[in-house]
Amino acid sequence: MKKFGFMLMAAAVLAMSFTSCEKKPEDDPIIPPTPDPDELKLPAVDGTAGAVTLVIHFDVAPCDGYDVLFVGDYGEIEATWNFPAAKAFEAIGDGWYKIVVKPNADGNISGRPIQGKKGEDGEWDKDWSHSGEDIVALKGVGENNIADSGFGEINLSFTQAEADDAVVAFIQCKKWNLMPCVEKTKYNVTVIVPAFCGEEFAIELVGGFEGWGTAPVALTKVEGNKYTAVAEALDGQEWKVRGQGGWDKEIVGYVAEDNPDTPDVDEADTWAGVPNNKFGAEVNVTMDYSDPAKYKWNVCE
Repeated sequence: MKKFGFMLMAAAVLAMSFTSCEKKPEDDPIIPPTPDPDELKLPAVDGTAGAVTLVIHFDVAPCDGYDVLFVGDYGEIEATWNFPAAKAFEAIGDGWYKIVVKPNADGNISGRPIQGKKGEDGEWDKDWSHSGEDIVALKGVGENNIADSGFGEINLSFTQAEADDAVVAFIQCKKWNLMPCVEKTKYNVTVIVPAFCGEEFAIELVGGFEGWGTAPVALTKVEGNKYTAVAEALDGQEWKVRGQGGWDKEIVGYVAEDNPDTPDVDEADTWAGVPNNKFGAEVNVTMDYSDPAKYKWNVCE
């Protein structure tokens, strides 16, 4: 019995020794989470009452000599959606840019960042993105603040109520649509236009390369309805031809009644705007719109 009692005592002592060596949860070292290398550190920016402060990070830096302009419709500017009237963002370091924007008379703010030079005309193709996937709302931005403009571009919009709350919106832009620092190419453009329905009028080349009508390039008549011009543009920029003075003198094209885009057409006599052309690798470009069964000027209607 004494021997058995001694064995029980020894077992108890051994169990106590194991228990004393066991780590307690509070003794474990605290290991901080590994930071995400792609996660941006937001700068410290204070809001402004009655305004929205846009703080945007551009993954690709704007080109040297170019400002980041906020082109749109908002307070403190006289001409809406106008390059010379647009305010410029302030660079605050590490790829971040900031601008304080007040609402317009209707209590709204809308616009988008574009590379340009403050106080000068610009080009719409130098905007910040053509895809919502390239815009990341980091903080202070909801789905109602980022929307497609209807032309493929992405606009920001805020309401007076949000502006009263001194909103600070943090956004990440992963690309620019076209980089203005890329050297332009000279394109030789030849266009055969439809027959004129009245007196001949001047023809002009418009597109993203000149601001879509801001500084149109005049085409020179060669013979008949053939015109030529030289345009300096970037690969990928869009263009089209119109009569001098406005879009009511644009070339339109025939749309078949079975076109899925016009399901309600009863007669095969519908005309719609000709799609934009796009500059590419070929520098000698020819467009033939002379077929009267396919093309005409909408000014003739």
